[in-house]
Amino acid sequence: MTRVSVIFADRSIAVDGVGLVIDDSLWSFDEPHLHALQWSGREGWVELVQDQDRPWRANERVTDAAMVQPFLDAHAQQRLLDESRLAAAVARTEAFVAKEAAKALTMCTEPASPLQGQTTPALEPDGVQTADGLL
Repeated sequence: MTRVSVIFADRSIAVDGVGLVIDDSLWSFDEPHLHALQWSGREGWVELVQDQDRPWRANERVTDAAMVQPFLDAHAQQRLLDESRLAAAVARTEAFVAKEAAKALTMCTEPASPLQGQTTPALEPDGVQTADGLL
């Protein structure tokens, strides 16, 4: 039993608890008089936009599952689009990390410079008090 919630002003559709904001390119529902659609699997209702002329408009009952199908389709398309965008972002991140790791490895394996490995004597301030006396 599929549950669907649509909020028209937000272009959001939730299907079985998975809410998505639908991309402009996929949103084809121009219903300025509708606030929301709620579907419980067998029936539902449409919440109408309240306005000054009719501040207490009753919800309208919906029993035709075909009315919900376009929203299910848009949700499925958005999910595919989001998954595709995520996969592309992961691929870019992995490529960046691999490139940076290769640079770091190259820096670690390059021959040492003439100054590398040499130490400089520690500089101690004069007259430092220690447990054994003055340095």
